[in-house]
Amino acid sequence: MVRGQQTIIETLNELIEKGEELKEIKFEVFGVIETPRMTFDNYEKYNQWKADALYLIKMLLGEKEHYREFSGIEEVYIRTLKKPIVSQAEESHRYYMATFLSILKNVVNIVKKGLLIDVKTLVASDVFESLLQEVDYLLSQKYKDCAAVLCRVVIEDTLKQLCDMNKIFYDPKDKASKLNGLLKKNDVYPTHIWREIQAKLDIGNYAAHGEFDKFTLEDVQEMYEWTKGFIEDYLA
Repeated sequence: MVRGQQTIIETLNELIEKGEELKEIKFEVFGVIETPRMTFDNYEKYNQWKADALYLIKMLLGEKEHYREFSGIEEVYIRTLKKPIVSQAEESHRYYMATFLSILKNVVNIVKKGLLIDVKTLVASDVFESLLQEVDYLLSQKYKDCAAVLCRVVIEDTLKQLCDMNKIFYDPKDKASKLNGLLKKNDVYPTHIWREIQAKLDIGNYAAHGEFDKFTLEDVQEMYEWTKGFIEDYLA
């Protein structure tokens, strides 16, 4: 797999796993007219999941077929969700979530089969600034989870570029933490930078594995600022 490809596949699979959980949420009756709805907590989780899924699809494939299909289904979903009976609302929710998930699974297949534009172009030196701008936008919208994943992709590819620049051999399957260790061992940077990278990778890993309660928006904002400085110091 090309650089960053495995991380993207893992992130998509985590979104699918989270979506499978959200598909089974229960509805409750609210208001005077007793309309079946999700609880506020579940609605918040659904909106975050939807935002992350739409952003990742847009980042990988642009606003083309898959993105438009996901967005279009969302519009229909909102209009048809207001069922008078809880069981009907839940059935409608499961149907549309299954459709959303089938789109994400198709995107995974596209990435696995190499039909996507080479993922390394996402983090090549001439696109670093653009990708970090996307992170900045996500943070401005408080989408900390997807921002953390993207920052981790940038850090991982930076480590691989540093290994290449310093003629340090590594297996393409090596994880970012191993690359970080190789770079410290070869004195590319000191121990305190190694520690900082490990801490930033931990945040990215938490995001990729759905452990969103283990880091805050402020953690990702600091991760973003630090990553920009790291790239300027070691790749400029």
